[in-house]
Amino acid sequence: MAGKGKAMDGMLTKIVGHVRTDVGPRPFVTTQSMVVQVFGEAAPEPEKQLAAFEAWEKRRNLTRDSLAALRERRRITAAELRAGHEIEAVLGWQSGEHEPVTRTQFRERLADSAYSGDGTLWLSLVEAEHTRFAPWKDWARAFAVKPECTLEHLTILIAVMGRGLRQAADELRMDQRRVLALLRRSLHRYCVHAGWQDGANPPTIETP
Repeated sequence: MAGKGKAMDGMLTKIVGHVRTDVGPRPFVTTQSMVVQVFGEAAPEPEKQLAAFEAWEKRRNLTRDSLAALRERRRITAAELRAGHEIEAVLGWQSGEHEPVTRTQFRERLADSAYSGDGTLWLSLVEAEHTRFAPWKDWARAFAVKPECTLEHLTILIAVMGRGLRQAADELRMDQRRVLALLRRSLHRYCVHAGWQDGANPPTIETP
């Protein structure tokens, strides 16, 4: 139906043109200026978020996997390697909590047994974050290895930042053997929370 509107007494605005009833409502588009006006800041740009994520992943791939090197030399167990990789994965997941593109596209180099490959990596990380990572973090943060260093820091130094044993020992001014022993104790505690190892102390390294 279409018709011409006519001005009527008491109306503030004169109706002009035709009214189209065969056209549905048009989508409302929020402009950038409206976002700034409401939220006080610019809306996130997906392209920039994706570029930042890709740059981060490229840097991560170039980082030496010190834990894998320790495993190859039979200095840690397979479960401890898995624990270290999961700590790295959860921290990477948490660091992207305010970046939707990062969280939805995050992929991590977990040990093969840590991820079933069924497309639910983020669910695995959420579970790990609450059931294993959180209690391990509280314990490791309260464990002082030196007045200015906790076991959490030592673990992150190697598992996440890629320091080798010698580098970590030099940086912390500690003996390499003590650094390795503390690292294993930390990773073993994580494994206990996950049910991958048991006992009060790290197990003897299995032989090939």
